[in-house]
Amino acid sequence: MADDEQSPGDGGSVPPQRSPEEVAALERAASAAPEASSAEPIHVSRIASIDEADVDRFVASCPRTCFWHQRAWMRAVDTTFGMPEFTLVARRAGEVVGLLPLSKTETLSLGQNLVSVPYGVYGGVAGVDRAVEEALIREVRVLAVAEKVGYVELRHRDARCSEFPESTLYVTFERDLPAKPEDALTMLPRKARAAARQGRDKFGLTFDEGLWFLDDFYSLFSRNKRHLGSPPLPKRFFEALVQELKGDVFLHVVRKGSRPIAGVLSFRFKSALLPYYSGGLSEFEALQCNNFLYWKLMEWGVDRGFKSFDFGRSRRDTGPYHFKKNQGFEPKGLHYGYHLVNARRLPQMNPGNPAFDLPRRIWQRLPLSIHEVLGARLSRYLP
Repeated sequence: MADDEQSPGDGGSVPPQRSPEEVAALERAASAAPEASSAEPIHVSRIASIDEADVDRFVASCPRTCFWHQRAWMRAVDTTFGMPEFTLVARRAGEVVGLLPLSKTETLSLGQNLVSVPYGVYGGVAGVDRAVEEALIREVRVLAVAEKVGYVELRHRDARCSEFPESTLYVTFERDLPAKPEDALTMLPRKARAAARQGRDKFGLTFDEGLWFLDDFYSLFSRNKRHLGSPPLPKRFFEALVQELKGDVFLHVVRKGSRPIAGVLSFRFKSALLPYYSGGLSEFEALQCNNFLYWKLMEWGVDRGFKSFDFGRSRRDTGPYHFKKNQGFEPKGLHYGYHLVNARRLPQMNPGNPAFDLPRRIWQRLPLSIHEVLGARLSRYLP
């Protein structure tokens, strides 16, 4: 029970319900960076090759960074898509104290924009204190005007920039993992637990790990994207991630007999396990392969010492949103902030936009080979 709630019989009075504005203000206060820790001036500049090691050390040590702040991600994006990078680094007395990973993206309908971070679900500013984050925000405003972009999109996990209008479309899901692998099953709600057991006991599914399953995984990922009517990322992007992330990327597949029917590519960030890209064959969904997959992945994560499970982003009230809730995870709103420069309104580039209904139905009917070739080209415009 939350500290400000009272049970019916405890004699306390129930406080009035807070307005959405009051809740947002409390979230901003709780997630705010500390006050400035030094009077030294802050210098913000575009990232250079000599900054790489210092930046990665900062990302590893700062509690306000996320997986997508890492240089490995930006290198994989650059290798695959060739987007111009405008990452900003803040230094104080020569030491890296803040970071804003940033790329100039291009869409077919919205022109060029600055996004933090392309193909990531979190990003935005991260600094050791509030003054650093404010300095990065000031610099990106200047940069956006100089580059004549439509807007700046900062994919903040929590409230970090109250002056930018926000989208409330997305939520994220995360929870702590248990201390023992065998408790990964018992932490699931009753129905999800029963479905996971069915996958193992009734349908004989097996769970395997290995980056050598990348070809099988990409086939599952691509087919799933076509089923949803969405262009797939190119396979070379996954190959670049495996190369850049080395020991921090993991691939698991579920098999029925010898046939892979579902898979997930996951990342490590500090003590969190992040299942990020997934795919599966829709004709095998009745075998409870997804319930089985994520139970076994959580069990595997506990055994490898992970402390939390970041189930990632979903649009509100969609199938993935309800699946994650049914796994016992609670949604938390994401704070995607937008600084409009030449654009007049917030972008609506998401699968829930009715304007994409017809293109989605057409895409679902494409032959797989054409779907993959076109998807590899179009995905550059869908960051």
